[in-house]
Amino acid sequence: MKKLLFFLSLLLLTVSACAQPSETLTGFVGKFTFQSFSAGGSSDVTGTLDAFNDQTNQYFANNIQVGDVIWDNQGNRWEVMVINSSNLLQADVDLRDINSAGGTPLGVGFLTRETENVGLSLLVPDNNIGISQQLKSRVETHNMLLIDRFIAAYRDSVYQGTDLGDTTNISSPTVGDVIVTDDGNLGFYDGDNWVTFSGSGGGETKSIYDAGQGFYCYCTPGVTVSTSAQGTYVVTIPADTDVSSLQKNFTNAGSEFTVGGEAIINVTWSGASGNWNTSFSDAVVPDIKLIDGSGTQREPGAVSVTTQTTSVGAGTSSTTIANINGVGTPVRVKLQF
Repeated sequence: MKKLLFFLSLLLLTVSACAQPSETLTGFVGKFTFQSFSAGGSSDVTGTLDAFNDQTNQYFANNIQVGDVIWDNQGNRWEVMVINSSNLLQADVDLRDINSAGGTPLGVGFLTRETENVGLSLLVPDNNIGISQQLKSRVETHNMLLIDRFIAAYRDSVYQGTDLGDTTNISSPTVGDVIVTDDGNLGFYDGDNWVTFSGSGGGETKSIYDAGQGFYCYCTPGVTVSTSAQGTYVVTIPADTDVSSLQKNFTNAGSEFTVGGEAIINVTWSGASGNWNTSFSDAVVPDIKLIDGSGTQREPGAVSVTTQTTSVGAGTSSTTIANINGVGTPVRVKLQF
C-alpha cells in the first residue's frame, strides 16, 4: 500500500522547525515600470526595467540575474535572458516571452527570483501602486497549482511491504523512493537497486557469510569470490555494497597458494568510476592481518610476509601476499577495508 511522501516530508519539516528556529529568510522580488520595450535584442523583446523598488532596500536593479522571472499586469510571464546594463534603479534587459503571448510588456510589473525546488513566485507588498489584486490572484493561483503538481509527482514515493523483497507493487521506482517493511527495515532506491537499511537504530544491514572459496565476508549481501588459477582469488563487490572485512582460513599450502607460495587476491569494485584504482596513489589498499594456528593475530612483516597492492584497472586492484607459505598452515588471512 502506497503512502504519501508529502505527509512524511511535512512531519520532518515540522520536527526540524520545532528543533531549531530558522533565521529570517528573504528572496529577491521588486516592482518596476516597463520602459521603451520593443521586439528585438537577443530574445523576444528588449527594453528597460525602470524605477526598481523592493520597498526594503535589500535588493536593487543591479542585483537582477539571468533566469529571474517577470510578471506583467496581464498575467504574462517573461524570463530575463540578457542583462545589457544595470544600476541601482534600472536594468536594460532582453526578455523571453514564456507564455508566447506576443506583443511587448507595458505599464507596471514585478520581478521575482523563483524558489529553487518548486519554482514559486514571490509577491510584492499589497501597497505597490500599479500591481493589481487581479494579478496577485493569478500569481497565487499559479503557485498553488505548482504545489499541487509537485505533491502529485512525489506523493507516491513511500511504499509498504512485508519484507525487502516485496517490491512487486512498485512498477517504476525513482531515485529516493522508500519501502518500509513489516519486519522493521527500510529500503532506499538509488536508481539501480534497493539499498537496505536496518529499522532498529539505522545503518546498513551487515552479516557474516561465505562468499565463496572459503572466504567469509562481513558485509552487506552480494560479495562473491571465485578463483582464476591456483592461489589466485577474484573478489567481486557489487555497487553500493558495504564491506568491512574478508577472511579465509588456508589449510593446504600445496593447493591454496600459488606454486611460488603466494596468495593473490584481485578485488573488483563494480560500478567504480575510472578515476580511482588506476594507480597505486588512488588504489584501494586493504589492511592485511595474519592469524596463525594458535589464534595469534600478527602483522605480515612480523613473520617475514610482504604484501603489495597494484592497480589492474579502473575499479580493480590486485594484492599479492608473498612468502605466506613460510608461515605454515593453518593460517588465516584477513583483509580489512
